Amino acid sequence: MDFATRIRAAQLRRAHRRIERNARRELETELAAVVTPAERTELAVTLNRHRPQEVWEIREILDRQDQARQHRASGPGGLRAA
Repeated sequence: MDFATRIRAAQLRRAHRRIERNARRELETELAAVVTPAERTELAVTLNRHRPQEVWEIREILDRQDQARQHRASGPGGLRAA
């Protein structure tokens, strides 16, 4: 592979990573809007209809967002604020 081809391949990989990063951010933003227990239950039911390898990324994002919400809701020392 010549130098110009390697440079072009690297540019394409970089562009692809940027597209994936932007798509994931958009998905994270959309999922952050799902906050009520009813919405979360509805989403869980929908996700359960799919194979784990199809929804792993969504579940990963939701889990991380849940952890962040719990962390913000807890007080000093990890105790829940009253």
